Amino acid sequence: MKKSFVPREMAELIAWFSNFAKKLSKYKDKYGLTDDEVTDMQKANLGFSYWSEVINLTQEYSRSLTAYRRELLYGVESGSVITLSPVQPNLDAVPAVVPPDIVGRAAAIGKRIKAHKDFTEADGQDLGLFGEDIVLSESKIAFTIRFSAGGRPELVWRKNNHTGIQVFANYDGNEQWQWIGTGVSPNFIDEHPLPAAGKSAIWRYRIIYVDKNMRQVGDFSDVVSVTVTGMV
Repeated sequence: MKKSFVPREMAELIAWFSNFAKKLSKYKDKYGLTDDEVTDMQKANLGFSYWSEVINLTQEYSRSLTAYRRELLYGVESGSVITLSPVQPNLDAVPAVVPPDIVGRAAAIGKRIKAHKDFTEADGQDLGLFGEDIVLSESKIAFTIRFSAGGRPELVWRKNNHTGIQVFANYDGNEQWQWIGTGVSPNFIDEHPLPAAGKSAIWRYRIIYVDKNMRQVGDFSDVVSVTVTGMV
């Protein structure tokens, strides 16, 4: 068990980094930070926010493209509204490039501040420098399956402070499991070809956590089965 003030979940990390970078300048003199360190965090926050928004916009655009293509190929059910042709996102200008590992640099600054002789709890609360206990569970991972656009199985899982997962599938009902990919952020969509149009098959999955070196951690999940059907 360890404590970390840097969140692991992406939505929480975005909010934490924004708060830390925006407030850091008022603590520069008190904790002996350099102008370069403060500027680096401010630029890093702009880049982090920008690329996070790009990912959100492009993922939504990808989903609308998939839905539009499906309707283009197979039409829509009677009474349904046809999807409008997707419009490519209009992105802002790319911010200045900053060196990688912005989280590592932010964490190092935060640790220096907490170790400073003048550090106060109020400052730590303001900058978000107090974290919750993190427990890396090495027990069996659990997941569920839903269908994504196009009828493909989407494995829904939680990171629970791990780096990612390895995914194994069994498409034939035999004892031969095959590795089909690694996921580092939820969720995982299986791109294996669907059965022929109108035909169905039972696909089976199991997954396991991996650490930052992509080594397996803990036990394999229970096997989860799903019936997939080819698009008509």
